[in-house]
Amino acid sequence: MELGEKIQAVKAVFDILDTEIALFQENTKLGCKSGCGECCKKPTIEATILEFLPLAFYLHKENLVEVFLDKIKNKNVLDNTNNEVINDGICVLFAPFLPNGKTGYCTIYEHRGLICRLFGFSATTDKNGQKLLATCRIIKENYTEDYEKAVESIKNGAFIPLIRDFYYKMYAIDLNLGEGRLPINEAIKRALELVDTYFYYANQE
Repeated sequence: MELGEKIQAVKAVFDILDTEIALFQENTKLGCKSGCGECCKKPTIEATILEFLPLAFYLHKENLVEVFLDKIKNKNVLDNTNNEVINDGICVLFAPFLPNGKTGYCTIYEHRGLICRLFGFSATTDKNGQKLLATCRIIKENYTEDYEKAVESIKNGAFIPLIRDFYYKMYAIDLNLGEGRLPINEAIKRALELVDTYFYYANQE
């Protein structure tokens, strides 16, 4: 499968997931708190190169690859205390503040990664095969009644997207690019470099 085909295949997986999550949200009334973004503030988020190929392709078309590579590079800060390079680890796409006072949003939401799409409204399974809602403290605390109803309905067999199913779909596209997880900014960086290099040489032919 050529890189362009892989990008389209990843987009197709995202379309399926988005549809399934929308159905789950409609059935449970669960949703993110407006302007939250707390999950994006975690410095330990890991992702695969494959899930950011659509983002990289979009930035390539918009001639923004170098801009975002520079943003990732500039997230590295020299700590003068011990002369070490440190990085806050927060996703380069995340904007913590807006001019209107609201907080927390993804600057390129349409092309966010798989991990970003899954969290909050999908499920893992325990050793007995029971589906467990993978969501956040904010949803549990702010939408307690809807959360508890959702958990109970899942126990009773209600539909919810399974995290493992979507990673399997990604593995089927490209196991190497879809399996190894990296710090999210490193995954974005490598996706940008891969896509930009591929289409640079493709255009030279």
